[in-house]
Amino acid sequence: MVIVNTARHTGSGHAITGKGHADMHDRKPSPRALLTMDNPRIMPEPMSGCWLWIGSRWPQGYGRIFAAGRSFAAHRAMYEGTRGAITPGLEIDHLCRLTCCVNPAHLEPVPQRVNTLRGVGITAQNARLTHCCRGHAYDERNTRWE
Repeated sequence: MVIVNTARHTGSGHAITGKGHADMHDRKPSPRALLTMDNPRIMPEPMSGCWLWIGSRWPQGYGRIFAAGRSFAAHRAMYEGTRGAITPGLEIDHLCRLTCCVNPAHLEPVPQRVNTLRGVGITAQNARLTHCCRGHAYDERNTRWE
Protein backbone atom coordinates (compact mmCIF):
# COMPACT_ATOMS: atom_id res chain seq x y z
CA MET A 1 0.00 0.00 0.00
CA VAL A 2 1.34 3.41 -0.97
CA ILE A 3 0.41 6.46 1.07
CA VAL A 4 0.39 9.75 -0.82
CA ASN A 5 0.00 13.16 0.77
CA THR A 6 -2.92 14.68 -1.09
CA ALA A 7 -3.45 17.73 1.11
CA ARG A 8 -4.23 20.90 -0.82
CA HIS A 9 -4.24 24.46 0.35
CA THR A 10 -7.68 26.05 -0.06
CA GLY A 11 -6.61 29.65 0.21
CA SER A 12 -8.50 30.03 3.47
CA GLY A 13 -5.64 28.94 5.69
CA HIS A 14 -6.91 25.37 5.87
CA ALA A 15 -5.76 22.30 4.00
CA ILE A 16 -8.11 19.72 2.54
CA THR A 17 -6.84 16.22 3.07
CA GLY A 18 -7.17 13.41 0.58
CA LYS A 19 -9.46 11.47 2.90
CA GLY A 20 -12.98 12.02 1.61
CA HIS A 21 -11.72 14.81 -0.63
CA ALA A 22 -13.43 13.56 -3.81
CA ASP A 23 -16.68 12.96 -1.95
CA MET A 24 -16.64 16.46 -0.55
CA HIS A 25 -16.32 18.07 -3.98
CA ASP A 26 -18.88 15.79 -5.63
CA ARG A 27 -21.59 16.85 -3.22
CA LYS A 28 -23.77 19.82 -4.07
CA PRO A 29 -24.26 22.39 -1.33
CA SER A 30 -27.32 21.75 0.74
CA PRO A 31 -29.90 24.30 -0.39
CA ARG A 32 -31.79 23.82 2.87
CA ALA A 33 -30.05 26.89 4.33
CA LEU A 34 -31.45 28.95 1.44
CA LEU A 35 -35.01 27.79 1.88
CA THR A 36 -35.88 29.92 4.89
CA MET A 37 -36.81 33.53 4.49
CA ASP A 38 -34.86 34.36 7.66
CA ASN A 39 -31.64 33.70 5.73
CA PRO A 40 -29.64 36.92 6.07
CA ARG A 41 -28.58 36.70 2.41
CA ILE A 42 -32.15 36.82 1.07
CA MET A 43 -34.08 40.08 1.10
CA PRO A 44 -37.70 39.96 -0.12
CA GLU A 45 -38.68 42.84 -2.39
CA PRO A 46 -42.43 43.34 -1.83
CA MET A 47 -43.21 45.30 -5.01
CA SER A 48 -41.89 42.71 -7.49
CA GLY A 49 -42.07 39.56 -5.37
CA CYS A 50 -38.36 38.94 -6.00
CA TRP A 51 -36.19 37.41 -3.30
CA LEU A 52 -32.97 39.35 -3.76
CA TRP A 53 -29.69 37.56 -3.05
CA ILE A 54 -27.60 40.12 -1.18
CA GLY A 55 -24.68 37.79 -0.49
CA SER A 56 -21.72 37.23 -2.78
CA ARG A 57 -22.36 37.59 -6.52
CA TRP A 58 -20.65 36.90 -9.80
CA PRO A 59 -19.91 39.96 -11.97
CA GLN A 60 -23.06 39.25 -14.05
CA GLY A 61 -25.15 39.68 -10.88
CA TYR A 62 -25.99 36.02 -10.22
CA GLY A 63 -25.85 35.11 -6.54
CA ARG A 64 -23.27 32.57 -5.47
CA ILE A 65 -22.81 30.36 -2.47
CA PHE A 66 -19.67 28.60 -1.35
CA ALA A 67 -19.55 24.99 -0.19
CA ALA A 68 -16.88 22.31 -0.22
CA GLY A 69 -14.31 24.76 -1.57
CA ARG A 70 -16.39 25.59 -4.67
CA SER A 71 -18.92 28.21 -5.65
CA PHE A 72 -22.42 27.42 -6.86
CA ALA A 73 -25.22 29.51 -8.35
CA ALA A 74 -27.65 30.50 -5.59
CA HIS A 75 -30.69 30.49 -7.92
CA ARG A 76 -29.91 26.96 -9.14
CA ALA A 77 -29.48 25.70 -5.56
CA MET A 78 -32.78 27.33 -4.57
CA TYR A 79 -34.59 25.83 -7.58
CA GLU A 80 -33.21 22.34 -6.96
CA GLY A 81 -34.02 22.57 -3.26
CA THR A 82 -37.65 23.54 -3.84
CA ARG A 83 -38.59 22.04 -7.23
CA GLY A 84 -36.15 19.19 -7.75
CA ALA A 85 -33.29 18.48 -10.13
CA ILE A 86 -32.82 20.54 -13.27
CA THR A 87 -33.17 18.40 -16.39
CA PRO A 88 -29.84 18.05 -18.23
CA GLY A 89 -29.70 20.37 -21.24
CA LEU A 90 -31.86 23.03 -19.59
CA GLU A 91 -30.80 26.19 -17.83
CA ILE A 92 -32.66 28.38 -15.37
CA ASP A 93 -34.38 31.46 -16.80
CA HIS A 94 -35.23 34.35 -14.49
CA LEU A 95 -38.77 35.26 -15.54
CA CYS A 96 -38.40 38.53 -13.62
CA ARG A 97 -35.19 39.30 -15.62
CA LEU A 98 -33.36 40.04 -12.33
CA THR A 99 -30.25 37.87 -12.07
CA CYS A 100 -29.92 38.19 -8.28
CA CYS A 101 -33.48 36.85 -7.66
CA VAL A 102 -33.72 33.42 -5.99
CA ASN A 103 -37.53 33.20 -5.74
CA PRO A 104 -38.41 29.74 -7.13
CA ALA A 105 -41.66 31.14 -8.56
CA HIS A 106 -39.54 33.41 -10.78
CA LEU A 107 -37.28 30.60 -12.06
CA GLU A 108 -38.06 28.29 -14.98
CA PRO A 109 -35.88 25.61 -16.62
CA VAL A 110 -35.73 26.20 -20.39
CA PRO A 111 -33.41 25.34 -23.30
CA GLN A 112 -30.54 27.80 -23.85
CA ARG A 113 -32.12 29.14 -27.06
CA VAL A 114 -35.35 30.06 -25.26
CA ASN A 115 -33.43 31.69 -22.42
CA THR A 116 -31.32 33.71 -24.86
CA LEU A 117 -34.28 34.85 -26.94
CA ARG A 118 -36.22 35.92 -23.84
CA GLY A 119 -33.30 38.13 -22.83
CA VAL A 120 -32.27 41.66 -23.71
CA GLY A 121 -28.95 40.92 -25.46
CA ILE A 122 -28.16 41.66 -29.11
CA THR A 123 -29.17 38.14 -30.20
CA ALA A 124 -32.63 38.56 -28.68
CA GLN A 125 -33.01 42.07 -30.08
CA ASN A 126 -32.14 40.93 -33.61
CA ALA A 127 -34.49 37.95 -33.36
CA ARG A 128 -37.37 40.29 -32.55
CA LEU A 129 -36.77 42.55 -35.57
CA THR A 130 -39.55 42.52 -38.14
CA HIS A 131 -38.24 45.27 -40.43
CA CYS A 132 -34.82 46.47 -41.59
CA CYS A 133 -33.48 49.94 -40.75
CA ARG A 134 -35.05 51.28 -43.98
CA GLY A 135 -38.51 49.94 -43.11
CA HIS A 136 -38.59 46.87 -45.35
CA ALA A 137 -40.33 43.85 -43.85
CA TYR A 138 -38.38 40.70 -43.15
CA ASP A 139 -40.55 38.22 -45.04
CA GLU A 140 -40.12 35.47 -47.65
CA ARG A 141 -40.55 37.85 -50.59
CA ASN A 142 -38.17 40.44 -49.22
CA THR A 143 -35.44 38.36 -47.57
CA ARG A 144 -32.61 36.49 -49.27
CA TRP A 145 -30.72 33.71 -47.47
CA GLU A 146 -27.26 32.86 -48.72
